[in-house]
Amino acid sequence: MIGLTYLGIFMRDGKYAILLDGGFVIKKFQSQSGKFPIAEDVVKFCSGIRENPRLRDLQLLRIYFYHALPSTETLVNPIDGRSINFSTTTLYRESRRLLDTLELEDSAGLAETGC
Repeated sequence: MIGLTYLGIFMRDGKYAILLDGGFVIKKFQSQSGKFPIAEDVVKFCSGIRENPRLRDLQLLRIYFYHALPSTETLVNPIDGRSINFSTTTLYRESRRLLDTLELEDSAGLAETGC
């Protein structure tokens, strides 16, 4: 189980929202599973949170996943002089897929920030 240090739960008037630090969730999931998470992994994790006895009788408003958009910049590596186009990397594709599919989940909302 991923630790809850990156999790916030906001409750009011019998309703609650789950707030997730996307970068931390991704790093913790990778360190524990050895793979980049997909939307289903995030939703499954939140389902476990929803089973908490303190939340069972409350209505979930939304799951907020806060994360920066992946970079599309091309930069020069100062050590070897090679150009790196971040939009062609595996990390870019996996990050984009996660954000795009989370956006389609009924209970999930994205709070994307530009870099």
